[in-house]
Amino acid sequence: EGRIERYNFYRRIHADKASIQSNHNGDEGAEPVEVAVGDVQLGNKVNGHKGIVHGGIISLIFDDAMGWGYEALLMSDPALDSVGTRIVTANLNIDYRAPLMEDSRAVVRVYYVRSEGRKIYFRARLESHDGETLYAEATSLFVKLRKEK
Repeated sequence: EGRIERYNFYRRIHADKASIQSNHNGDEGAEPVEVAVGDVQLGNKVNGHKGIVHGGIISLIFDDAMGWGYEALLMSDPALDSVGTRIVTANLNIDYRAPLMEDSRAVVRVYYVRSEGRKIYFRARLESHDGETLYAEATSLFVKLRKEK
């Protein structure tokens, strides 16, 4: 109650795996591929300033959303899980664009950018349901952990 009241993520289903494969091969010219979309309902107990959702909550949403993006990516192309191990966030950068007010609904869109060895790059957007307001954008680097010997 009053916190993160709804947090539902859905993976995008891609009929054409060529764009995902192109990004997996590290093609820096490849267009990012939307791999997951989330519907978020925030309450009134996640504020920084009065009436405005705290930026730390937004960073938490981005970090978790991009983790879901990785899971969606694996469902789209299981061959990408060549290492077969866990991934962790190595870097997360956020640009805040507009205040997200308490008791708001928002959409999180996660895009797979590319992979380079154990590194996986994502970007994401947090926006209003109508797409008119961009609240924040993020980029991240996830790293596949090496298997323990």
